[in-house]
Amino acid sequence: MAGHNIIEKYRIVFGSQTGREVLADILASMGYFQLEDVSPEGLVLHNQAKIILQKCGLLNYQQRVDLLEAWFSLPFEVIEEA
Repeated sequence: MAGHNIIEKYRIVFGSQTGREVLADILASMGYFQLEDVSPEGLVLHNQAKIILQKCGLLNYQQRVDLLEAWFSLPFEVIEEA
């Protein structure tokens, strides 16, 4: 039950528009959106970013499908700017 409560807390913290902007900034600073080859140290940060997403409840199958659908619904220009 404790795991479920922490997911709720992460979703409260990052669920607002401001929280999502902060989460996006945290993930970017951890190299989560980096496409180039990642150093071993970078992989550690990337894995930590995945843990944050998991604690937000965003890495289950349905959430991944929903996330991909949202990404592909964006205009190409928006994706290029991110």
